[in-house]
Amino acid sequence: QELPADARQVASAVGEGHPVILTVGPGDFTSTGHFVVVAGVTDDGNWIIRDPNSPQRSQQTWDPQQVLSQCRNLWEISPRGWL
Repeated sequence: QELPADARQVASAVGEGHPVILTVGPGDFTSTGHFVVVAGVTDDGNWIIRDPNSPQRSQQTWDPQQVLSQCRNLWEISPRGWL
C-alpha cells in the first residue's frame, strides 16, 4: 500500500517486518530515478537502505529526512497490501 513521506510511518511498517519500497529522484542514489528498499531501522532511527545499484550504499545507514527529501513515492509491502 502507498505510504505518505513520513519517517514514523515508514519505521512502523519496517518494525512490523514489512519492507518499504521507495522511488527516489536525483540525489544520493541516482542522477535520474531509482528504486531502493528500506529494510530496517537502527536504534538511533536511521534507515538501513538496500540499493541494488550499490553494495557500498547498502552498507551504510541513512538519515530518514535526507532520504525522504529525495523520494517521489513510497510503498509498504505487506499481506494486507495485496488484498
